Amino acid sequence: MDEDAITNAQGFLTVDYGDNQHQLVDLEMVLHRHTPANVLSFLETLVSDLDRHLRRHIKQDKTDSRINEIVARRFRVKMALRTLKNSMAKKAA
Repeated sequence: MDEDAITNAQGFLTVDYGDNQHQLVDLEMVLHRHTPANVLSFLETLVSDLDRHLRRHIKQDKTDSRINEIVARRFRVKMALRTLKNSMAKKAA
């Protein structure tokens, strides 16, 4: 994975609240400790977990505001995952 892809993916995984930022996942740290394949697997597992949470909340109460947060997190993780996978595919080609 190249630095551009990691930076772009980290952008999806960072939520800016104006006065502070929250990182859903710190890719730099995770990539220093694990292989890129393991990081991609972790992100895929995270998407699956968020899917389960989303289904559970929808079954319980469709008007629950936490659904919005889960959908936003899932979208961000999925976009970061796609960014990294696309980068690896381009590098392999």
